[in-house]
Amino acid sequence: MNNQIYQKTMPQGKHSTLQIRLADTINQAEFPLFSWLKLGQHF
Repeated sequence: MNNQIYQKTMPQGKHSTLQIRLADTINQAEFPLFSWLKLGQHF
């Protein structure tokens, strides 16, 4: 369901850029809550 929402909201290119920027922000802030999300993206 999330993939469909993202595709309708914004193009793939912008979504990828936002994802990268979001990951950078999370890495800098070192939020433990998002650590499992980062691990999930690798699989």
